[in-house]
Amino acid sequence: MLRLLFWLSAGLCGLLGFIHTGVTFVAYRTLSPGSIWFAGTGLSMLLLTIVNVAAWRASSGDRFLRYGAIAANLSMSALGFFAVKAVPEPQAYAVLAAFIGLLVSSLPRAPFWATADEQHESAT
Repeated sequence: MLRLLFWLSAGLCGLLGFIHTGVTFVAYRTLSPGSIWFAGTGLSMLLLTIVNVAAWRASSGDRFLRYGAIAANLSMSALGFFAVKAVPEPQAYAVLAAFIGLLVSSLPRAPFWATADEQHESAT
């Protein structure tokens, strides 16, 4: 179940990041502070997806990557709450759902859960 939540959240985050970055060129005709921030938001979603997939693939082998993914997910989830407040539109809720899904699915990979997970996997 956690694996499904992870891949759905990562896929949604990556897709929305790709769309957000691409829409920059349609929504903004010139290079401006707004266009840079808009593109940067999309790129941050793409990078968040990459960090999470890398952490998932590394499993419990790299604590720095795991903690980094958790910190990134927590930070982006907090930002997502502010985004929903500032821009109460459907896409903001979809982004928030993706961020929270990544956060929830990343927590069991934290070091305090990793030992129990490894013991469970070796028992099955």
